[in-house]
Amino acid sequence: MEFVISAGPGEFGELVADARCHEDNGRLPDASAALQRALVLNPDATSLAVWLGWIEIRLGNFARASEYALTIAQPEERNYAASRRLLVFANAYSGDWAQAGNALGDLAARSTAEAAALARESATAFLSLLDERYRQEAFGEVAELFSLLPGLVRSHGGESAGKMALIAAQASLKMRRCVAAIDILHSASPGPGGGRAARSAGNPLAGVTLLTSIMPGRKDVQRQAIESWRRCGAKVVSLNAADEMSVLKDDYPDVEFSRAGRDARKEFAKPYVYMRDMMRTLAELQDDVVGIINSDIAIDTGACGVLEGAVASARESFTFGYRYDVKTLSEMGVGGGSVPFPYGFDWFLFPRSAAARIDGGPFVFGCPWWDLWLPFAALHARVKTVLIEEAFAYHQLHPTNWSEAAFVHFGEALISEVRRIDASASVGSAVRQVVDMVNAAERDIAGSVEPAVFFEWIAELLRTVFRHASSPLT
Repeated sequence: MEFVISAGPGEFGELVADARCHEDNGRLPDASAALQRALVLNPDATSLAVWLGWIEIRLGNFARASEYALTIAQPEERNYAASRRLLVFANAYSGDWAQAGNALGDLAARSTAEAAALARESATAFLSLLDERYRQEAFGEVAELFSLLPGLVRSHGGESAGKMALIAAQASLKMRRCVAAIDILHSASPGPGGGRAARSAGNPLAGVTLLTSIMPGRKDVQRQAIESWRRCGAKVVSLNAADEMSVLKDDYPDVEFSRAGRDARKEFAKPYVYMRDMMRTLAELQDDVVGIINSDIAIDTGACGVLEGAVASARESFTFGYRYDVKTLSEMGVGGGSVPFPYGFDWFLFPRSAAARIDGGPFVFGCPWWDLWLPFAALHARVKTVLIEEAFAYHQLHPTNWSEAAFVHFGEALISEVRRIDASASVGSAVRQVVDMVNAAERDIAGSVEPAVFFEWIAELLRTVFRHASSPLT
């Protein structure tokens, strides 16, 4: 979107030269005066109008900058695209975000690619104003501004768009508008929908060990799931209590069982294993890439392309993704019958060397929150995270025994872990966002809503941060 500046001889050319000299030497008011005089001599010099507009932005005169941009009104006029760029930035800084959205729409009518690129480029300008208003504690204005954020910036603004959603949600919390905060996070984080993975054949999980904890019952589904992992080349290890191992070994002869030194049956009446023990087991394995997966998650063995990409990513990054629900596992990878499950994550791959650094916390495999805690713990350990949305991990629907009491219990455990992290020396920006917002939520709304509602808000906060803090698979 470069604009063209041309100057002729005589007084007009001298004024343009003076303006360049003044700008180069930081004399912006003098540059503005010279350009205004030049435009009087040549009102059709659209390049000078754009140039003058940027000078005015640097001077903080955003309304005046918009006026110069609007002198170029027709799409066929020279420097029209440059004028829309000027208009978007001027209004992003001034707070007239509806006008900025109109300018992006004008450009999109001519070129959607140019408009998307401008939305990405200008997102930081919108973010700077929103952050400034938040720091000034103008929380109502923050909420109003975010409601006017142009759709193109929401969809193409990347990390800046995510940060704006978090700022707006936190502003809503400050005003004790919990429902509004949840709505903001939902709207900013649409969840999985990456489409089906490309199909091919091979052993993409060769050299990878997958750790699970097989449960008694549902043998047919678990056998199908584990066999799908093995067909992709993975080695399978299951961590179980000793009494469970003796029951399960004969039913799963191709699985290596590891004995858990403790379990959670006293607390939850079932011998669930602890995530800290899962991570400790992974750290002691031989393969360079390891993973955790729920025992009833089947892998589409034809989705080798994305699986190979996931394994390559996991050599350096904490790589994780969603499951897709189907009525029966025979529906894997065919048609459009699968439904993404956006509320948690069911598989994780990462370097074995990272297992000792990622704290499993007090969480329990098979109970709520462990799958949300693990990516957060990876971010806290400063391990790069990669989120994969393609559909290759499938789950056969079945009746659930969801426990609100367990959800609240482990939600409280997460709050305790966040407090511990808050006292640590330094954390990454994504972790800091979570820490600050959890502290604000606990202070401002925890006592005014039901515990399950409060913790669902915290869960949605984590899911949103993961989607914006994690890189896509490339």
